[in-house]
Amino acid sequence: MKDITCILCLCIAILSCKKDNKSVQSIDNQKDSVFKLSEHYAKFKYHNITSFDIDTITFGERSNYYQQVDTAVLALIFKKDIPMHEVWLYHATFKDTTLITLLEESDEFGPIIWLVKFDEKGAFSDKTIIAMSNGGAGDTWHRVGTYDGDSTFTVRSIYKIWNAQKTKAVNIDTTYNKVELQGNIFEKEPILKI
Repeated sequence: MKDITCILCLCIAILSCKKDNKSVQSIDNQKDSVFKLSEHYAKFKYHNITSFDIDTITFGERSNYYQQVDTAVLALIFKKDIPMHEVWLYHATFKDTTLITLLEESDEFGPIIWLVKFDEKGAFSDKTIIAMSNGGAGDTWHRVGTYDGDSTFTVRSIYKIWNAQKTKAVNIDTTYNKVELQGNIFEKEPILKI
């Protein structure tokens, strides 16, 4: 009887390991997926814009204005760190079918616009933040991106510390960075700090 019990326990352990391998395998298969802009192009809110800034739509109401990114695309871009909140299709252009922007509605950091790069076959390559807006107890952070052409973006970041009444900024720090696409990777380089 003990032998049969041991054999059953061993079989159950082996079968449960095989299940885990299948789930890992399905995650690996998602990594090999590709993004085809032509299948999603019409769903993007904006096309061919050159300035990227956070809209004034209140938190939670973006579903009335944007199409949500499906889980397969999120898994392709964010791998295992898929955001637990909503991500929206923001901007696409056919000038460069390998670049898109996504608007993430983050509880922790406020709204974020991601610039996302795919290679020519549609596999994910890299991502970087080109716009965001958030604030807390006495400070605000605002980042705006501008497309300069030839795969180059200028990102202006403004950090303000406010007085106790929040009526006047007592310290303002502005930084300009160049974000340039080098192959399939974004290179960031400080240009100017004021």
